[in-house]
Amino acid sequence: QMAVHWKSFLAMGLFGNLIPAFLFAYSQFGISSSLTSMINSLTPLFTLIIALAFYSEKIRTINAVGIFIGLVGTVGLIFSNRGVGSNSNLWFVGLALVATFCNGITANIIKYQLGNVNSVACTVWG
Repeated sequence: QMAVHWKSFLAMGLFGNLIPAFLFAYSQFGISSSLTSMINSLTPLFTLIIALAFYSEKIRTINAVGIFIGLVGTVGLIFSNRGVGSNSNLWFVGLALVATFCNGITANIIKYQLGNVNSVACTVWG
């Protein structure tokens, strides 16, 4: 399976482990871990956007409602906690957003490119 899916495994390792781990850790220099966690909760939104844009996924009403509720909750938490305020650097917020976007890429790679691969192989090689 590795020989056939090596590009997908490489992408899964980069976008699911290496890039987000580095970006989330580096973003902690400028924003709090609670804000980083709130930003990370946008992963389902990015996963859906990528699926719609690149994999022609059809959105169901229940999915749209769930994503909307999650987005409203995340934005509410961020602004109620003054997460994006004077003591938050937008550069570091951007790094956390890119890391979250990478998680969305990984979820789509797993679903659409590695869906038929044994999960143990994905764990070992990804």
